[in-house]
Amino acid sequence: MAMMSSVTRTASNKAIRHHHKNRAIGLIIIMMAIVTISRSEYMIHQHIRQPMIVESEAEAVEREKHGGLHTAGKALLQSAEISRLYAANPSIVRSSIESAMPVRSANKSISQTENAVPFANILYTKDELQAIFTGIVEKEVQWNNWNMGCNDLQFMAPYLRSILYRRGWAEGRGRKVIIDVGANTGDDTVSIIKSFHPILQMCHMYSSPIQLVSVEPSPKVFCEMIEMVTSKLTEEDSRSKVLLNLALSEKTGHLIFADPGNEGGKLIGNNFTDLPLMTDEDFARYSKCKYSIGELRNMTLDGNRRSTVPTYTLDLLVSSLEALSKIQRDEEIFVVKIDTEGHDYSVLLGAKNLLQNKRITFIIFEVWSNHFVKLVAQHMSQYDYQCFLLTKDKLVPVHGSDWWYTHLDNFTGGWWGNGLCGIKGNPNMQMMWRMYHSDDFKLVNSETTVSSAEPIADRIYTKDELHTFFNGIVEKEVQWNNWNMGCNDLQFM
Repeated sequence: MAMMSSVTRTASNKAIRHHHKNRAIGLIIIMMAIVTISRSEYMIHQHIRQPMIVESEAEAVEREKHGGLHTAGKALLQSAEISRLYAANPSIVRSSIESAMPVRSANKSISQTENAVPFANILYTKDELQAIFTGIVEKEVQWNNWNMGCNDLQFMAPYLRSILYRRGWAEGRGRKVIIDVGANTGDDTVSIIKSFHPILQMCHMYSSPIQLVSVEPSPKVFCEMIEMVTSKLTEEDSRSKVLLNLALSEKTGHLIFADPGNEGGKLIGNNFTDLPLMTDEDFARYSKCKYSIGELRNMTLDGNRRSTVPTYTLDLLVSSLEALSKIQRDEEIFVVKIDTEGHDYSVLLGAKNLLQNKRITFIIFEVWSNHFVKLVAQHMSQYDYQCFLLTKDKLVPVHGSDWWYTHLDNFTGGWWGNGLCGIKGNPNMQMMWRMYHSDDFKLVNSETTVSSAEPIADRIYTKDELHTFFNGIVEKEVQWNNWNMGCNDLQFM
């Protein structure tokens, strides 16, 4: 019995030793595989130049048919080190390449790509965006809600100025044009010039100068605008403006306004005829108040007063100002702000050439009804502009098909707001989107889903890449007698 027990124990001990030996061998094999995988991935990442591969459908079919690597993966095998690894462990190296260099179809955005793991948690899907924007519209588009109406050019000026200055470092300091249609008594005129005031003193060379064109149809209100602008702007600021007493529409001729004298006139009639380019005499006449100081001071409100005002299209106005050398033919029209008491759509209809040529970068317009929003969005989309409703912290995309909201069809009451249109995929519009949503990282990255534009990047930078990036900037900028960084001060910020 004792001998049997001893034999049994011996056999048992051998079995245990054999088990541990096999386990140790297994662990060694796993560790070697891990080392091989790690080395494989390390070597592959050292040679990567294009982390996300865009593949056509034909290329994808061909790759799947032969069960091989994509073209960029095959190119990596030209490296002697990776080639040796591949010869020894083809399945591990193939897996490492496919992990490090995922493929997305050329007709899909990153947000639609299953392999785009790094961005899986920092992009909203289109359904999520629809839910977010629908909630905002249902909350904001309500009777007597003043929040959206106050998101106008004065509210947007800091964003616009930042875009100008940010672009200016790379593009030079060419003058930009801002056109204010429906300028009223001049509040926006003063605000715009002060918001875009050039940097003073030694850093003046880094300013982005503007030329403001303010248009107001009511003769009395136009006179009040001249008075306000004269009293609140310096002589230097005043050189940056053109004030004109005329109207804009989809056709030229004359518009007839009810002009009681306490606000911009209400349109009540028209007499459309062809007008030639504005002459110097026309310009001088349109730039002056038609009333004497005494007449203006003693003028009472009169509901029966009518004013017949010369009317240009936006295309003809810009062509006229170019012919008169008030603006230059190659100057960018950075912003057109339109606030014409429901006539905004007609103003846009008169800007066909400017929109076709993408001459206007941003348009801010006033919203009075859902029908008007849809008309503007559809009209602008044919020129590759995308439009948004402006809320205090979100740009809500609007389009007749892709981005529309049931609430806008069901809510028939009057409401007040403002919209913004920009060129789809344009760097200015992308920058506006990112700045406006800077407190929502997922929304910033979802710009490609909203605009259907190509993604800016297919992955985030690694820490090593950022170190290299910032080192390059420091080495370039921190140099003797380099004034660029010194001018990034409070005025710039």
